[in-house]
Amino acid sequence: MNIKNKEIRIVGEAGTWLVNGFDEFGMLQVVERGVHKVISNGDSIRYDLT
Repeated sequence: MNIKNKEIRIVGEAGTWLVNGFDEFGMLQVVERGVHKVISNGDSIRYDLT
């Protein structure tokens, strides 16, 4: 599944985050209003597959 450049919601975080891709360890990198975040295995995300 390719979710790069898709918008997601992170459970417990405000806003809609844009997926930038994956880092060298395979962790998901996202950005929202200039704030960058790496999604860890413990984070829950919700995204629209359409």
